[in-house]
Amino acid sequence: MNASVSGLGEIPLKIKQKINAVIQSKNGGFSTALDLLIVPYITTTSIHRMDTSKIKILSNIDRADKDFGIPREIDLLIGCELFFELLRPNQLRSLCEKWLFQETVFGYIVVGSPVKFEDKSYCGLAMNSEINSDSLHQQLQAFWEIEKVDESSKEYSLEEEICETQYQNTHYRNEEGCLLYTITL
Repeated sequence: MNASVSGLGEIPLKIKQKINAVIQSKNGGFSTALDLLIVPYITTTSIHRMDTSKIKILSNIDRADKDFGIPREIDLLIGCELFFELLRPNQLRSLCEKWLFQETVFGYIVVGSPVKFEDKSYCGLAMNSEINSDSLHQQLQAFWEIEKVDESSKEYSLEEEICETQYQNTHYRNEEGCLLYTITL
């Protein structure tokens, strides 16, 4: 076959062969036929090995790749026409880490970055020079009075109680105190 394909980083690659293949999940619950283009390489492998030992992974999660932190060659590049069929509704995310565990037909895939979130939120106040400090103080006082909520006398509606129960049932803290949640669609 004498053809080339581009679009992978805009580098034209020589197609060695075109084959028909069937991919399926380990449990056999998913199977599809694909036309595959065989090329010398898809992209370079990641040169960084990630230390995944500190990532808190629930024991009942079946990962598609148990060794996701070890760089290896890419076996198959799946296009968007199939990718979204592979996704399943469950997602798990740690708020303390940049990791998302996305359920697929092959098991959970891990998406994210080995770098922790860095809180770099800044708070500032811009003030017109014509406003004196007494006026600013009065405005801030009025603002906090408006925003003040008396939780002790609040009665929840049925909808608010359902939301609170849903939150309590889907959020928990791990040993480090990080808030974790489970999303089921």
